Amino acid sequence: MGKNNRARRAAKARDRKRRASVRGERGPRSRNGGGDEPWISTDELIDGLVDLAPARLAAGDRQFAEQAASRLCECPRHAVARGVETALMGFVARLFTVGWQPAEVVRQARREGGAIQAALAATAIVAHSSFVSAELIDPRWQRQIDELTSTSVGDARAGAGGWFADWSDHASLAPTDEMMAAFELLVTVRSLPPIEELIPPPGSHSTGKHSPLPGDLSTGDHELLERVRHLLDKAESTEFEAEAEAFTAKAHELITRHAIDVALLADGATSATDEQPVATRIDIDDPYADAKSLLLQIVAEANRCRTVYHERLAFSTALGFSGDLAATELLYTSLLVQAQSALAAAARSAPPGARTRSRSYRSAFLVAYANRIGQRLEQINEHLVDEAVGKGAVLPVLRSREATVADAFAARYPNMASTAVRGGHDPAGWAGGRQAADQAQLTFADLDDAAEDADAHAAEPAALAP
Repeated sequence: MGKNNRARRAAKARDRKRRASVRGERGPRSRNGGGDEPWISTDELIDGLVDLAPARLAAGDRQFAEQAASRLCECPRHAVARGVETALMGFVARLFTVGWQPAEVVRQARREGGAIQAALAATAIVAHSSFVSAELIDPRWQRQIDELTSTSVGDARAGAGGWFADWSDHASLAPTDEMMAAFELLVTVRSLPPIEELIPPPGSHSTGKHSPLPGDLSTGDHELLERVRHLLDKAESTEFEAEAEAFTAKAHELITRHAIDVALLADGATSATDEQPVATRIDIDDPYADAKSLLLQIVAEANRCRTVYHERLAFSTALGFSGDLAATELLYTSLLVQAQSALAAAARSAPPGARTRSRSYRSAFLVAYANRIGQRLEQINEHLVDEAVGKGAVLPVLRSREATVADAFAARYPNMASTAVRGGHDPAGWAGGRQAADQAQLTFADLDDAAEDADAHAAEPAALAP
């Protein structure tokens, strides 16, 4: 055989090998029966690329990931969809075993990749849940699945090559873009660290194994929180700062009075309650996440709870008794809305380029706001405790409950470190924040007036709209 013929045959052999690696063909066997090793199958190629591309993407090699996406687009679409579905549901299942909840996984997907990745994560989680019997899913977990179902796409027929293709059609992405979105989501879910388990994942639920979370409240707690929610809705909807402060203060008064009533009941009871502190996670979003986490910490401590901020994951874990935790989250959310409204109003009234629009001003504003809110809540607590002192041993019981929370917190986070909030040092921002938190010099008579006004409007749903 001539030299040129050998070169041409070698080139053709290399070309056949390259095409076979994409199509999943098998290589030729030699005539003596020894044969070459077969090329990888289509499924092996897909699984290999779906596993390797996210790892290379996480290492910064985006070019490899894009090339892998292009090669996968040359494979049968149903086979690629099946491989992607299997990978995504596999990593979702692993996250559930290390503390993550459905809504939290979707939130992290949104933080890292936006709405497209969030919708893909929600669809994968709903598909995963279809494999688990409803009897093995904690009701609090199921509520999150139900909420995600409204944002998911497809029929969740895991393994049938259905829901990933449906999601792709809904997202209107080019084939390579849909593959890159899947790779990027796999990068996100692979990078999430283990966290504390607060709700048992599907398959591990057993009655009585876990303490209730704030979503499982007594009838009395629900009634209280409805009144608190009503007052905070009024605080958020009014355009008058003094009125907003009055509604907010009254809401906290109700929360504190309820805690005192519980303490008085415990003091008169023949046996101590079996209730123990529980934990929940509260989202802390940018910008100014450190100042927002400070506001949550201050509100939580005023309601006999404790918090720890997880900066990388953008949430705080709050620990306390169930009713106090639910009240803390309600009050924190309302106060944050009011602070943001005050900042927006300051920016609207200022000329372009003014200090009220600067990051330093806004950061200082929120830190000052949080500190002043803490002072006001402490004043309310002291006043109400003084009123209740003659009715029973309220102080020892309240202190006992606070000590129980503190002990549980120390046991969960023995190595926790405190850091200073990196707030701005703008004097104008600091003054503005204190003014927003203390616009009205409230008296306790003002609080009673706010309660009467809220009760008078209880039958007017339109007045509650923010």
